Amino acid sequence: DISDDYVIERQGVVIGKAGCYRLPDIGYILHPDYWGQGLAHEAVQAVCASVLRRPDVDRLTADVDPRNTASIALLRRAGFVETGRGTATWVVGGEVCDSLYFTLTRDGAKLG
Repeated sequence: DISDDYVIERQGVVIGKAGCYRLPDIGYILHPDYWGQGLAHEAVQAVCASVLRRPDVDRLTADVDPRNTASIALLRRAGFVETGRGTATWVVGGEVCDSLYFTLTRDGAKLG
């Protein structure tokens, strides 16, 4: 599997990561102390721009817990569109979770 995964740093301190552990699936995580500052959005935009410039990648996908409204808003702001839903798709901390599926195509990307 090919990946494009990046560490997010702020003032020399690692505060998260963003990227595609396994293309075309994008993911990101940011330390809660840095939420609400636009840093995750900036990182996701940079990853999308980098990955979608590759000739072998024409879309990115994301799988999000429907309760994660901040992540859903971030993806939509980046140009991702909802493409489906799944029930009981993950077990996180012993809890069964659902999924919302999102896709961003090269043509739909907001890479500016």
